[in-house]
Amino acid sequence: MSVSARSDPPPPPAAGEVGAVVLAGVSGCGKSTIGKRVARRLGWVFVDGDDLHPWINVYSMHHGRPLTDADRDPWLERCADLLENHVANGVPAILACSALKSRYRRRLRRDAETLIIHLACSREELIRRLGGRAGHFFDPSLLDSQFAALEPPTPGDGTLLVDGDADEEEVTDDIVRLITRPADRAARLEAQGTGRASTLPGRGERW
Repeated sequence: MSVSARSDPPPPPAAGEVGAVVLAGVSGCGKSTIGKRVARRLGWVFVDGDDLHPWINVYSMHHGRPLTDADRDPWLERCADLLENHVANGVPAILACSALKSRYRRRLRRDAETLIIHLACSREELIRRLGGRAGHFFDPSLLDSQFAALEPPTPGDGTLLVDGDADEEEVTDDIVRLITRPADRAARLEAQGTGRASTLPGRGERW
C-alpha cells in the first residue's frame, strides 16, 4: 500500500489507554536513547525503526543518498504492522521512527491506542549530537535533507510535542507522564490545539 493510501486515523488517545508509542523526530533528536530509557522505566518493549529498514535503504543512507517516499514505503509498512501487532497482542511497545511527514504519522497510527510523540530539538543541538556519534550509518550531511522533508506537527495533527533539547532524565520523565497520565496527555494536546503554549517545544527554532 502506498504512503498516501491510508484513510484518516482514529484520534490520539487523549484519555484512553496507550498501547504503543512512536517517538518521532529528525536524526539526532534522541529517539533511540530516550525510547530505551522510557521502555526500561515502564517495562515495555523497545524497537528501533532503523532496524526495520530494508538493506538498500541502509546502504543509501550510509552513502549520503536521501531516501524517497518510494524508499520509505516498505519501511513504514513494517513499522505500522509492528505497532498494530503489539497493540493487538497487549504487549506495549515504543518504536523510534523519524515519521517526518504528516502522512507518515497518520499511517503509523492505525488504532486509537497508538500515541505519537515528536522530540523537538534546536538545529545547534542536533548538529552537536550528530558530530559526536560513532558507529552509526546516518551521514550528518543528510540533516538538511531531513529538515527539508520534515512537516512539523500542527495543532490538528494529534502529535504531542516534547522538548528534545532538555536533559535525558527530564525528557524521559515528561514522556512517561504523557503515557501514564491521561490528564497530562489531554492537557498537552489541548494547549497545542489552542495555541496557548507559546513556549511549547517545536516552535521557533525547534524542529
